[in-house]
Amino acid sequence: MVTYTHGRKPATELTHGTFSDFMKALADTGLVLEESLPENTRQKRYRITENGEIAFRFFSDPATGTLVRTVLEKA
Repeated sequence: MVTYTHGRKPATELTHGTFSDFMKALADTGLVLEESLPENTRQKRYRITENGEIAFRFFSDPATGTLVRTVLEKA
């Protein structure tokens, strides 16, 4: 069973538009690179950057991830 708070929906209900907005935000902050495919410019390919990998490792660490989440939720 999936539970969530603060209006966040589980990933199983992620719409195409929400995914696109999320990936654009990651690209805008330099955490992923977005590339159009040469054979179909409407399709995108994403690649995690070095900064994105560092951020992923930081936020996936149970010790720091919990602390960061607590701080962000109180803001």
